[in-house]
Amino acid sequence: MKKYAVILSDAWAESFDYDVQLHPNIDADNYAFGVYLNNVLPYVRQYAHIYHVGEGKPLMDCIDVTPDKVVNECVNIPNCYEHYYICGFHLGRCTHKKAFTMSQHKHFENKISIIYNLSMLYPGDKPNRMLQNLEWYPLVNFYKNRGFVCSGVPTREQL
Repeated sequence: MKKYAVILSDAWAESFDYDVQLHPNIDADNYAFGVYLNNVLPYVRQYAHIYHVGEGKPLMDCIDVTPDKVVNECVNIPNCYEHYYICGFHLGRCTHKKAFTMSQHKHFENKISIIYNLSMLYPGDKPNRMLQNLEWYPLVNFYKNRGFVCSGVPTREQL
């Protein structure tokens, strides 16, 4: 059994209408980042089980979910991992909402990090958007030859 779970947040096939009205290219941008994620996921699978959380919405067809698990809610992920890493769409928003939701359950508490380099900012956001959240979650990067590392991510003070 692998010790880690990676939660890919909200890789939806289509954005909400209000997001498209505000940012007409959001679906194309999300799709391009989805292609990137799909190319990285085979390396991530060497270190962790992957869960795609889409909250019931159709997921992007550019991301192969067949080797992984698809769940509607992040709290449906089993409590059997040493650590849970969240990535995807959008950094400081849905990634952090999922982290907060999970951290409200004692078995996930203090076991959650955000994968900085595998998360996309919402159009118009800056990384300091993460400071607006109720809780701070450690940031890590993922490197295909090293796994999850703390180097190269901004600290809270740097944002």
